[in-house]
Amino acid sequence: MTPQHNLRLSVLMHGLMHALVLVAGAICLGIALHSDFGSLRFSVSALCMAGVWLLGVAIRPVRISRSDFQVRALLPHILAALVLLCVTVVGALVVPLLPWLESRVVALVSQLVGSSVWTLALIAAVGGIAEELYFRGALFDAFPRSAAILGSTVTYVAVVSASGMLVLMLAAAVLGLLAAFLRGRFDNVVGCAVFHVAWSVPVLLIVPHLLPA
Repeated sequence: MTPQHNLRLSVLMHGLMHALVLVAGAICLGIALHSDFGSLRFSVSALCMAGVWLLGVAIRPVRISRSDFQVRALLPHILAALVLLCVTVVGALVVPLLPWLESRVVALVSQLVGSSVWTLALIAAVGGIAEELYFRGALFDAFPRSAAILGSTVTYVAVVSASGMLVLMLAAAVLGLLAAFLRGRFDNVVGCAVFHVAWSVPVLLIVPHLLPA
């Protein structure tokens, strides 16, 4: 085989492996989000999904350096998470004014009642880190640089659509686009993971208390 044929074969194989990872992850997500959030089925499915994303990282190992963990390198991602958290809190306060959206949000948040919020927060943190390592890491690098932000975001939203929940799809679009922008701007996957966790965990702890019972 010529080098060109080898390159094409490599690209095809990597594409197939990413496709398998995305399908497996979407299935796990769909099972998790259609389970009682306090059930063993939810926890196992959510952790399996995180495991699938971590397996996906093996397709194209993510570049991580010691400097990525420095506070100065993480500061933009932390600030971005705080801004998004503020926007989310304001959005939660506005939700009761939008009946078509309120019913969907309340239906989702009501599943948190009776569940261990700290267990959910831990699962969200683990899942968030795994998602960033894959979607803003391995998958991001699989796209041409000019298409990586849009391509990784569209793929992320497509996977989340397996939940069938409009609210989560909207959240994934905003979160995915911002995380991809941060990856493209600062090239720090660790920062993207910090951004994701610094937003998702406080949302679980704060937003349910802002919505009508």
